[in-house]
Amino acid sequence: MARPRKDDHGPSARARIEEAFWKLLEQKDYDGITVSALARTACVSPNTIYYHYANIEAVARSAFDENLVKELPALILRESGAAFERVISYDMESIDERSKRIIAFASSESGLLRSIVVDSFMEMWLKAIEINPLDLSFDERVRMEFIANGATSALGNMKGVDFFEFSPLFFNSPLGKGVIAEMKAIKQRHDEQKSKVPPETHPIKPQGRRGGRPDWR
Repeated sequence: MARPRKDDHGPSARARIEEAFWKLLEQKDYDGITVSALARTACVSPNTIYYHYANIEAVARSAFDENLVKELPALILRESGAAFERVISYDMESIDERSKRIIAFASSESGLLRSIVVDSFMEMWLKAIEINPLDLSFDERVRMEFIANGATSALGNMKGVDFFEFSPLFFNSPLGKGVIAEMKAIKQRHDEQKSKVPPETHPIKPQGRRGGRPDWR
């Protein structure tokens, strides 16, 4: 497919497409968003959409990813509820819009959009505790998925609630502290496992006795 003509003025084509996605999501369910509607709203051709994205799901995932505050889990692990005050201080207007969009996915009737929230939660927290998802035990994965699904359900019930006002209260509550403790415990277990891995050893070569020949006796 030929590369779309570059627009040097205003937002990029990707930015317009993803902003159009959010506008359409306010008007209809995810399943009702089509490539043609997205193209009209973004003022681009359908070919431009397919140049940048494989399908509507790829647009949804990218649009959601752009609204995440990815440093938040690491800040929460260090500072608990105080982390939200640090994030809010960045740009309150931007944070408010981001939180509304995250809640829109979590409260959607679309199982796909809710699964994107769960996947993102897992990815962000695993990155914060520096663990490869393939290294999780079955038990650890079940617990993390339980927490991620619970968090997504909670977000889905937060329409009209100030996310960044409620969240510090949650992470300072016994339940929120339990989530933080679980993440730290998983990290600690993996750190301990790494420390127990024996260093690489090399076989000792037998020493020669005569004429450089090894003494195998």
